[in-house]
Amino acid sequence: MLGVQVHAQLAGNAVFPFLKLDPSAKSASMGGTIISVPNSDLSTTLTNPATLNSSHDNNLALNYNNYFKDINYGHVSYAKRLNNQDNTWTFASQILYLNYGKFDGYDKTGESTGTFRANDMMFGVSAAKPLNEKFSVGGSFKFIYSTLETYTGTGVALDIGSYYHDTAIGLSMGLVARNFGYQLLSYRGTEREMLPFDIALGTTLKPRHAPFRVTILLHNLQKPDLTYDYTDPFNRRIDENNQIINTKYSLGEKIIRHINIGGEILLSENFNIRFGYNHQRRQELGTVVKKGVAGFSWGLALKIKKIRIEYGSAGFFPGHNSNIFSVNLDLNEFYH
Repeated sequence: MLGVQVHAQLAGNAVFPFLKLDPSAKSASMGGTIISVPNSDLSTTLTNPATLNSSHDNNLALNYNNYFKDINYGHVSYAKRLNNQDNTWTFASQILYLNYGKFDGYDKTGESTGTFRANDMMFGVSAAKPLNEKFSVGGSFKFIYSTLETYTGTGVALDIGSYYHDTAIGLSMGLVARNFGYQLLSYRGTEREMLPFDIALGTTLKPRHAPFRVTILLHNLQKPDLTYDYTDPFNRRIDENNQIINTKYSLGEKIIRHINIGGEILLSENFNIRFGYNHQRRQELGTVVKKGVAGFSWGLALKIKKIRIEYGSAGFFPGHNSNIFSVNLDLNEFYH
């Protein structure tokens, strides 16, 4: 058998890791979670609830991702503001689901036990309010339900975010603490685990009159070192005392693993091109022999009449991209 060395990932350190999935084509195409991009679609409120605003009133967002093989996931969101004033509270309901597909089951003797499925789901409610013309705050409450064959797990989580936008200088910033919560019910035979908590800071800049925007995201700020020491059992380095020599990472490598970079080319109000880079993903999922497009992503957005259609493609490892499609509707436009 031909083996290919890959690096271990930090994603296995918490329960319900599906909470970290990109909810929309825009997020996936720009290198990962976006929390500071202005004029974003409703799905962005899943990653920073403070971006929810009165312009999302009566908006509907539908997202579907053909993830890998038989694994699929989707996100649906709908928003409504409290009244007709722009400075009022706006609320959104969120549903995120992940379907792992169908599996063949066997007992310890090798006898077939039939087929079974595995699914994860999140039901959430978000709310946000502007404090002034430039600054807003928001939060989300999420209930999590997971079933893996006959094993069931549940949990609750909170997101708290803030958002700053200065149109005069084209600067936007977002700060969010995501997935602070508790596993209510652990899977049978296991102990309770931590949720994938993440503190992130994002900055988006659009130079005046320039047809593009650039976004930089700093993620997992609560964990300074995101590197993971992987030892290849077939290619280990041994010192004079027959001890395994661990990999040493530079300070620069540790810093850049916290950084995602995304950009948008704003060709018109109805057509945008997007791109992104996720260094941590490239280092963790790209193989040693060939990293390919791991960590790189791209996408586009097109509005046809009253429907905004978006596509995002993210490279995870050589030969395998995740493809997500989004449809965003302002239902108010259909009333005229």
